[in-house]
Amino acid sequence: MKFYIPTSSLNMDNLLQSECILPISHYVQRLSGYKLYEQIEELRPFNAIVLFKYPVQFTINDVGRYNYPVLIEFEDDVQTQDFYENEIQDGVCICSHTLNLTPTNCCFYFFSEQAYKITLVNTRSNKSIKYYNNYSIVPNANKFKTRPLPKLTSISHYEVGVFEDGIIDKQKGVLYAYLLGEQKSVNHDLAVQLRLTQDIYNILTSLISTPSSITVFGEKLSFLLDEYKKIDLTERNSTEQFEVNLKNELGNRFYFLKGCLIGFLKNINCWDYIFTSLCKKWGCYFLPQVPELHTKDDYLRLRSDIEKRTAYAVDVLQKSLPPSTLNDISMNGNTISISNAPLVNAVIDYVIKNKQTVEKLYANRLGFYMGVMETIVPILKGQIGEINWKKSKERAYINDLHAFINDPAIHFEINRIDNIELKSIAAFILKGQSYNDCMALCKMAEFENYRYILSLWGSLCGYMEMNKEALSDILNMSTYSLVYKKLYGKNMGILSHDIANSESFINCSSEEIEKRSCKFSKEELSFILKSVNFKEVTQLVNKLESFLSVSSKPINECFEDAINETLSKRAKKQKELAWLSLKIYQSVDNYDAFCTILEKNNLSKTVQKNILRHFGHNEEKKGKIKIKKQDTPLLFPEMNKATSITQSISNRLPNIPSFVGLDKNVLRRLEQNWSFTASKYPSNKEEHIRFFINLCKKEGFLGNAKGPTSLTYVFTQEMASKVEKELLIYYDIR
Repeated sequence: MKFYIPTSSLNMDNLLQSECILPISHYVQRLSGYKLYEQIEELRPFNAIVLFKYPVQFTINDVGRYNYPVLIEFEDDVQTQDFYENEIQDGVCICSHTLNLTPTNCCFYFFSEQAYKITLVNTRSNKSIKYYNNYSIVPNANKFKTRPLPKLTSISHYEVGVFEDGIIDKQKGVLYAYLLGEQKSVNHDLAVQLRLTQDIYNILTSLISTPSSITVFGEKLSFLLDEYKKIDLTERNSTEQFEVNLKNELGNRFYFLKGCLIGFLKNINCWDYIFTSLCKKWGCYFLPQVPELHTKDDYLRLRSDIEKRTAYAVDVLQKSLPPSTLNDISMNGNTISISNAPLVNAVIDYVIKNKQTVEKLYANRLGFYMGVMETIVPILKGQIGEINWKKSKERAYINDLHAFINDPAIHFEINRIDNIELKSIAAFILKGQSYNDCMALCKMAEFENYRYILSLWGSLCGYMEMNKEALSDILNMSTYSLVYKKLYGKNMGILSHDIANSESFINCSSEEIEKRSCKFSKEELSFILKSVNFKEVTQLVNKLESFLSVSSKPINECFEDAINETLSKRAKKQKELAWLSLKIYQSVDNYDAFCTILEKNNLSKTVQKNILRHFGHNEEKKGKIKIKKQDTPLLFPEMNKATSITQSISNRLPNIPSFVGLDKNVLRRLEQNWSFTASKYPSNKEEHIRFFINLCKKEGFLGNAKGPTSLTYVFTQEMASKVEKELLIYYDIR
């Protein structure tokens, strides 16, 4: 059964951040998030949540504030089963407990497009709101036949339920943080690489500001760089590829003379020239030696290369991981437990029961330490034995941590003990106030398992205070559903109709129509998928249709969710084919773009012709599509041909450091601007970059003709300067 909850637009950030609505008196008891709820005047006599079985029309007279009426459409039979039959008057019910507002069980309706725009201009950029793009928010309620809000009779002596929002928020924080920890955990080599990356980054940053200090840092940088090369995946792959290709070129009869040949070429000062030529020919990329670095740009380029390589290694590992299941976590009332982690579980329980917060850790770290130790020492004694405790390394470790908290000048080696739980707890006590601080310590300490420390951090800050940028890698509807099922033991409710029906679509703003459009042809997309030899056609298309039916996200985001649920992380080629199919499908009405996509993606002539013919395009219209064959390059290619600085560049947004970790909506807008500017300057790198920077700066300061974009207030002058420098370095423009 559907219910309707009248509320104020001033509550939008509150509701979307917490993803729930509480009885009014519960808000002041919160440890985090919004501690006030703006109740509309007609409902102020009620402490409980008031729900109507029909859509209501109401107004808010609040001069001086941007306070507008909002109607929440809500349907979740599991959550409403205890009160839906108990009406306090005709068509009116009250709820004494929390109602979870999920992207699938509710929709927010404004009563004017102006109110919608004014309210959401800041809400959409709130970093504490994780699933803004997944919620359905409509600028008007014209689809409803509303009734005036009736005069309500207050109920005396009505008690609301026990406040549980604080516990739920911390448990939810643990679940999300554990999933994030699973995704961030690394193997030994990558743990070392992350630490080396940070060490090298620090030195190179100093050298960029003062290149002459190479005399001070040169030896250490050379050592770190050599260590990095030993474990870097790109360096190792390039070394292997170079050796294989060189052996193929020389043949088995002459390969054993490789050393002599290289020695001879070095003696006549030809080896560097030949080595560079071979690397370009074979696609091998090697990091430079320190003596080859002289200028600020050299150090900038090396720092960027190091970051890219490490990010690539992390990406390769993450794609090989199986999907998260949360099977290692169990819920029992107010207790949440991670399997085989008694110490961590005890600390999480201590944090939740004692209502510990980031502010309390900041204010009294030593007191926090004492509370944690009182919790875990009895467990350690039980594991080690009372007799062995006094001389144990665990006791010494705990005492050293105490001394370090008292006096940071005292040395404390976090890795001196081989106990990941104890190390994670120590790291949490020292840096648990911040996700970034936790991650920095994990990298410098070469942690491999991030699950425990991040779970502890999640219990302390709670879900509501988590920054969506920190969680960006795991924020999707699959995660939402997984966490919800683990937390409540039930599936989410679903509105029993398509929110974006024709009538509401007609009355939506153009921006909302673009955002909420979910119509697509299963047959046409399936045809393209089959044509490019995609395997799981039916499953993917059905998943996409399912996601679009319950989500307000654009089709590209729903498509990504459908891919993630259909394919394993290892199915890289199949994912590429899926995205190619969607790209083709979205360009069918633009013949030039359609042909360009077909030509540039190594599809056979037969496949290209079949797709063109299927969509009513004559392949002879612009001449037959030609697959350009590349000549086999020479072993020693000619080097006297000038390389034009205006060579064509890809429409794909370059992976530069400034773009790492940005919000997905910001990245998407940057990609759109990059593609657009590429079409204006297809053969001039410098002009392309200049136009791209100016366009993004304009949106950063003013938005575009339709109003603010995801770059507004994000792409600042400082960011513009940094991005421009990195792009020039990326394309080797000086």
